[in-house]
Amino acid sequence: MAVTSEPVTMLGSRVLEMLIEDVILSGRLKDTRPISLILMAEPGLGKSEIVMQYRDAPGVMVCNEMTFSRLVSFYGMDIIQGRLRHLIFPDIAPIVNRSPREAAMRELSCFGAMIAEGVTKWETRNTAMAAQVPIQCGVIFCITRYSFMEKLRILGDEGFLSRFLIASFGHDAELVQYIHSKIADGTSNGSIELKPIPFVKDPVAVTVPVRV
Repeated sequence: MAVTSEPVTMLGSRVLEMLIEDVILSGRLKDTRPISLILMAEPGLGKSEIVMQYRDAPGVMVCNEMTFSRLVSFYGMDIIQGRLRHLIFPDIAPIVNRSPREAAMRELSCFGAMIAEGVTKWETRNTAMAAQVPIQCGVIFCITRYSFMEKLRILGDEGFLSRFLIASFGHDAELVQYIHSKIADGTSNGSIELKPIPFVKDPVAVTVPVRV
């Protein structure tokens, strides 16, 4: 089977990519908080690969198993100064699977507060920390459908889910057949292309009409 070295776009993912791009660009709007997203799909459908296309987008950082306290300690000033507007977690499982359950709830509560009103105080294992300006940032969480349903009770506590746009996606039989045909002729292989997101230096003021 021939393998191309040219960057390619994942098949059947454009609508989802447009959603992610809108979420990321919401971080550049003035006087509003960024939209946060939970992306849910079965294992192996490429949700992590899709969001990783935006790892070099301005104002975006990919986080792998990073605790909230470590995040705000190292990157809190970047968030406050607007250099960092969205965090991408290719897999939320390390957070929701923490034991004991209270540890997972504490992490989720911190992220939920950061998404909503911003965080000014937080605790590490050994000390309490504070910021003079609220640390507010959007997040994109990826999770399997099974893990989402299994952890629904945890995720639903304290209104956590209400702070997210939740998107679930999959492939129908026709698309699966098409993808298999592209794999067979080698045209769907290669590295995933990085998606360009326009850089907006200053937040943009947007007026939404009363009637949309």
